[in-house]
Amino acid sequence: MKKSEILKKILELNESDSEFVVITVIEKKGSGPSETGGKMIYVSEGEMYGTIGGGTLEKLVLKEAGKVLLSGQSVLRKYMLDKDKVKPDSEKTGMLCGGEVTFFLEYTGVEEQVYLFGAGHVGKSLIRYLKGINYRLTIVDDRADVLEGIIDQRKVHYKDPSGIFNNIGTLDSSYIVIATHSHELDYMILKNILERGFTPKYIGVVASGKKIDTMISRLRKELKVPLDTSVLFSPAGLDIGGRSPSEIALAIVAEIQSVRYEKGELKHLSKDFMD
Repeated sequence: MKKSEILKKILELNESDSEFVVITVIEKKGSGPSETGGKMIYVSEGEMYGTIGGGTLEKLVLKEAGKVLLSGQSVLRKYMLDKDKVKPDSEKTGMLCGGEVTFFLEYTGVEEQVYLFGAGHVGKSLIRYLKGINYRLTIVDDRADVLEGIIDQRKVHYKDPSGIFNNIGTLDSSYIVIATHSHELDYMILKNILERGFTPKYIGVVASGKKIDTMISRLRKELKVPLDTSVLFSPAGLDIGGRSPSEIALAIVAEIQSVRYEKGELKHLSKDFMD
């Protein structure tokens, strides 16, 4: 595939709001199958364009590209093509070419992030709705069996609530929905988000008015930082009617959309409880 064709494909994928990884050979020393400037596009295991040399090295880099696609974080990776040489900043390949190749794996795609804490009935409906919208979704739950039933989504499993945020990264500029199987766990997650100084665009807590009033009261007493409720929406969801998990999820997605596109004149359920 010619370089011009690769660039054309990148434009096409961008215009279709696709997620993909552009792999570029940025440096080559010694012998090896790749050439400096070579490019390849990784969309999924079944969709790739171009080549960076083929063989073992390409397979290793494509495996890394899959990880980049899941994390949404671009990375620089250096590979040693000499099984007898080891460098602390390089990946071993077991190859015999004798060279060294550096790749830049650049994530391109969805910028809006949704973090869903809890994959119960409401959570599963949220996953279904959000699949068709241009969001990057990460599901966080302490139940391994529940997460196993969810495919083609980013998942974070934790055993101890105190370690939830160790493998998530920053929640800044994201949309957060808290809908776990435990009221106390909901509270712990919300408190941690606020205490850690994250700056999300939206925090929606699936709760009754009485429950969120109790949570707000506790937060005012226990938080070590000032309580900012400007991005806190609870009961989560627009006031569009319906009480089933699927209808609640639809109301939450609509609310996230309204925040994203600054449709502030719409009636949010939370406004009855946040004053």
